[in-house]
Amino acid sequence: MTAKLSPHKISKMMSLYFDGYSETDIANILKVNQSTVSLYVSKFKSVAGQQGIQAAGEEFGIMD
Repeated sequence: MTAKLSPHKISKMMSLYFDGYSETDIANILKVNQSTVSLYVSKFKSVAGQQGIQAAGEEFGIMD
């Protein structure tokens, strides 16, 4: 089961991902499992593919 993360942590996770950090590095920085990072990245990509990058950015707290 994946832990529920705060909106701030999710936003930070996605920012780090788009800054080029690996999922493993992000997991270490945010003190979460790598599988949690992978899950959120996959969810972001799925939403972006279905609804567009703007919608995904807003849902994951990385765009206003």
